[in-house]
Amino acid sequence: MRKKNLIEALLEFDDEDHITIGGEAWSWVPKIERICGKTQSYMPFYCINEPNHEGDCYCGCKDVSFDPNN
Repeated sequence: MRKKNLIEALLEFDDEDHITIGGEAWSWVPKIERICGKTQSYMPFYCINEPNHEGDCYCGCKDVSFDPNN
């Protein structure tokens, strides 16, 4: 997926828990406010856990747990 496709998909968020891509509703896609979003400054890690989660953050694309404060 390209950045353009991601932006288009994110524009489709509505008040319910799904987005529509190509006329099909996807209910598994989380809303942005439901993602922790903490990062690690010297590595390309972005946490996909829910906000205020316990323990280390987790980067799904790199498949690694990390401490955002280090």
